[in-house]
Amino acid sequence: MDHILISSTPLHVQAHWAETINKAKTLIACRNLQLNVRS
Repeated sequence: MDHILISSTPLHVQAHWAETINKAKTLIACRNLQLNVRS
């Protein structure tokens, strides 16, 4: 991401995106674990 874009983005928006990204990473990790258990 562009540093200028990040610095001009309100903190609550940055926090929202960070939370969304963390949830997505967690979901992907859980799915990967389930696939590993099955195989």
